[in-house]
Amino acid sequence: MPTNAQKSKTTVAPVVPNNASQDYAQWHLPEGASARLGKGEVNDVKFSPDSTLLAVATSIGIWLYNAHTGEEITLLPQPKQVNVLAFSHDGKTLASGESEYQGYESAVRLWDIETGNMVSDFTGKWKEIKALAYTSDGTKLVIAGGSSEWREEIWTWNPTEGTHQENVVDLDHKKEVPGLMLVLSPGSRFLASIVKPNNKRNCTIELWDIDSGRQLSTLRVSPDRFVSTVTFSPDGKTVATAHSDQIQFWDIESGRLCSKLNVSTQLFPLVYSPDGSLIASGNRDGEMQLWKVPTDNITSILQHAWGAIVGKNTCTFWGHAEYFRFSAIAFSRDSKMVASANSDGTVRVWKIDTGIEEFTLIQHIGGVNALAFSQTDSTLTSLSLKLGQISASVWNTDTGKELSTEIIDEGHAGNEAVVITPDGKLFAIESTDEIVRLWDGTTKQFLSVLKGKNVRKGPRSYFAQKLVFSPDNKILARGHGDGTIQLWDVENRRPLPTLKGHTGNFHRLVFAPDSKTLASTNSDATTRLWDVSTNTELAIFEGEERRRLALAFSPDGKTFANGVDVFRIGDASGSYLHLYRLQEVKFNLVAGLTFSPDTKILVGSGFGKIQMWDASTGELLSALTVHTGWIDELVFSPDSTILASRSEYDGTILLWNWEKIAPRNE
Repeated sequence: MPTNAQKSKTTVAPVVPNNASQDYAQWHLPEGASARLGKGEVNDVKFSPDSTLLAVATSIGIWLYNAHTGEEITLLPQPKQVNVLAFSHDGKTLASGESEYQGYESAVRLWDIETGNMVSDFTGKWKEIKALAYTSDGTKLVIAGGSSEWREEIWTWNPTEGTHQENVVDLDHKKEVPGLMLVLSPGSRFLASIVKPNNKRNCTIELWDIDSGRQLSTLRVSPDRFVSTVTFSPDGKTVATAHSDQIQFWDIESGRLCSKLNVSTQLFPLVYSPDGSLIASGNRDGEMQLWKVPTDNITSILQHAWGAIVGKNTCTFWGHAEYFRFSAIAFSRDSKMVASANSDGTVRVWKIDTGIEEFTLIQHIGGVNALAFSQTDSTLTSLSLKLGQISASVWNTDTGKELSTEIIDEGHAGNEAVVITPDGKLFAIESTDEIVRLWDGTTKQFLSVLKGKNVRKGPRSYFAQKLVFSPDNKILARGHGDGTIQLWDVENRRPLPTLKGHTGNFHRLVFAPDSKTLASTNSDATTRLWDVSTNTELAIFEGEERRRLALAFSPDGKTFANGVDVFRIGDASGSYLHLYRLQEVKFNLVAGLTFSPDTKILVGSGFGKIQMWDASTGELLSALTVHTGWIDELVFSPDSTILASRSEYDGTILLWNWEKIAPRNE
């Protein structure tokens, strides 16, 4: 029986190949950046046809690894998130399909594997490429994607001739169904569309012949069986569907249910081995399983690996963390290796005949939700929140090397917000039941629950920052759904008086440098300033544009930025005088704001961009395009030499040499 890797549920240990350097942290950086922390969230993995390369599609581009050692070979950077990959039959070209957050101009790009250069691209009307595969003769690519107005379209593209055909399969009648899942068969002969109308558990699976454009059959799935995914057999005769209690096998031509395997949990994804003898799946327990396809007619090079398992049809591989989600599984062309990508931030490659894990790729965690520089050494701590699980990573800011990653809280699936004290010594985690828990940032140990009222909240805003520590680490503030602000004395773990005035759900909270003034934005279209020492309201800024805007105080506490408006404290009464509006703002929404340590520059961020303004006039001085998604936070290092930008969307942190990027505005 194949031996399994040791089961690990709490720690994702760094595994770096012996001959790999840390240079990849400096690959393809924007000008002025010194390092990239994290490699982006994984959406797809594919082995090259000769099984020598492993391509990993991420939120920042495509990473190419040695498929036998895990050594980083190159990064193919892209301006948008990469959803899917497909190698050409000869392995010389890699096709990638994108997902665009803003707009509907995603593209399919072709990359020369030998040079790492993009050789061709094809832009359609898609906002997301959902499936991509070469035809059996290797001359065309079939592209399945969603366009504007929820319309799903299937195109073919001949890169050599520069020709394409639109809507080769008529899915127009599905345009009102958001989230339609599309799956292509090997060789792009068949398409499966999983339609989930009003009731998500009542799924319809339609099978289509792409060459003729005709619908072959509709799989009559039981209404009480949720369908998580489907996969086609390599011979094009069977399609397998994953349910909460079974894997079902269907004849493509007739739509008849042929056989089934009983399972004990929901599976996703589901992938056939190239020889058709096995199916791989992942589950929420962190387990990847290989299942023998239930037929006596399959011969396989893998039979010797399963001969000892009389009466059993599955083998389990452990290694990924519990409760996280598998994003992709792929077999090598020779069916000797299998790769599994998981939202715990790792990609693991296994030898199938022995069950031994060959290597683990790290730093692919999705989402960076909080960060803090150390006050004593050259390290930075980041927290990532994914599917309710909290991962804490420590980085060396000089080298870009990840020093450690630990999953510190995997028992509360409702976790939805995290924050770090400015000195990095405490973490606070809030869950959907509005319970706030404190953790020791050094030992990663749970400390206590902060007592306070529980208030049902409205929908979570993507850019919400409703939990924040004061700069002196002594106060924790949290915005409630009823418009009140809960304060805690952190050292004594006791609640302080509640701030009342807002009437809507919170979007942002930020403290002034003196830790006495708190700014808050709210869905009631106001920004309010509070004196937390006296529990009094200092000022109100009204207007619809006040909603969800980033907030920042200057280091001297004399200037306050509320989105695109900048104010200065006036007379002794503490009134605020409007100074100016920022010029040439390129963001639809200001997601991050901070003043430079010398107070001369105001740095702001939005979708993919960082802009810098003269802090005394609001004149735009420079702009950078840096991340592939929203930049949620901007933080300076204690010595003021490094600016860190984090993106929850693309899962990376960029470190900037402030002296190199700071505009000269003298």
